[in-house]
Amino acid sequence: MYDLVLSKGRVVTATDSFDADIAVKDEKIAAIAGPKSLKGSNMIDCAGLFILPGIIDSHVHIRYPGNQDREDFVTGTMAAAAGGVTTVLEMPISFPCVRTGEILKQRVAACAPGAYVDFAFYGAAGWDSVADVRGTAEAGAIGFKTFLHAAPAGREEEFVGLCATDEASLLEVFKAVARTGLVSAIHAESNAICEKLTGAMRARGHVAPVAHAESRPEIAEIVSTASSLALAEEAGVRLQLCHMSTDRGVRMAWEARRRGLPVTVETCPHYLAADVSDLERLGPYARINPPLRARRTVEALWECLHNGMIDTVGSDHAPYLLQEKTRGEKDIFAATCGSPGLETLLPVMLDAVNGGRTDINTLVRIMSSNAARIFGLYPRKGAIMVGSDADFTIVDLATRRPVRKDRMYTKARDVARLYEDRSLTGWPVITVVRGHVVMREGQIQGKAGTGRFVAQEVAVGRR
Repeated sequence: MYDLVLSKGRVVTATDSFDADIAVKDEKIAAIAGPKSLKGSNMIDCAGLFILPGIIDSHVHIRYPGNQDREDFVTGTMAAAAGGVTTVLEMPISFPCVRTGEILKQRVAACAPGAYVDFAFYGAAGWDSVADVRGTAEAGAIGFKTFLHAAPAGREEEFVGLCATDEASLLEVFKAVARTGLVSAIHAESNAICEKLTGAMRARGHVAPVAHAESRPEIAEIVSTASSLALAEEAGVRLQLCHMSTDRGVRMAWEARRRGLPVTVETCPHYLAADVSDLERLGPYARINPPLRARRTVEALWECLHNGMIDTVGSDHAPYLLQEKTRGEKDIFAATCGSPGLETLLPVMLDAVNGGRTDINTLVRIMSSNAARIFGLYPRKGAIMVGSDADFTIVDLATRRPVRKDRMYTKARDVARLYEDRSLTGWPVITVVRGHVVMREGQIQGKAGTGRFVAQEVAVGRR
């Protein structure tokens, strides 16, 4: 007798779709067989539903411990479960920033008791933490994050060990990460361009919402991407370009990959489903870095995704307090940058499947299996095969309903306005983490502590 059987569902992988039953035993996938052929102590009828390997959000900022009024690990991972996400790859920003192996271990201990879904941590790699990169890798980091711009004013403490604003520093960071064999993930925007334009606009009083986009133009991402690719090639590091917002940057990375550079590309739903008109409409609630782009760039990004140039789609979930956004209503530069996204990540992309923008197998590839492969978690994660973790995201592609902040679990629901009232077709209805049902029909089930820390499964390099 199996612990759990998902019966009569349509199983979807990155390459195939088929009708099957899936059985779970001891938190692992134990059997995959024809419909109505398996029995378990807990049976879930999935007729008419699609069973995906658990969605992996490759880019999350819960930030706990620290700023618990914005989000904590209970509410953040409840939001993940509600959105059909079974594993979050959490960025290193916290108090303190995850810049050493000891801090990573402390953060695991702090976060594990509140986790509803599985989680992994990036380490920080900046000019002031290069010496600690190896120790952070050995403590279980799944990769490293580096910002190429300076810390935002007032948030310097959160960014200690995380920034490399010049090419010499970034090259040293890349060399240190390369020696571990892990991925170096970067926020590619030119610090010099963004700081100069922002200063000039504020000096002349141009502080309307659109000024944010104008202060961080596409060329800032493109220039930073070009230099990062060159430095990564020199260092021999595996490179992940985070939250890419321009097709020119994506195509540049694609050309580098074609000549052998191990580079992968992430984008976010808001660069595919929103544009600069939303920044003009919503002001501080749509202030995100990099900024929302022109509609022509959005369409070009979709073309890149269609052509296989984009590897992962992550939410860049960034919760803030209402007052941290409202202070930007008269001066866009006074608002914090970022928007909550864990609960809308998958619905926005399922809506795109229904709209013919992409297909369900591609969705699995860019939102599950690719992230697992890039960060050394495959086939434990990102796969529906015997022996893999029993992580499933079960979706109803026919359900249509509007996004409502009053249905959200994130503490930052009051600033989650980017998709408010937008009707989306396709929603997660059941989230299963290692065989444990943590969400059903929008309601969180189970208990905090169900989620576990997962570490990079390849040995840290000794080059």
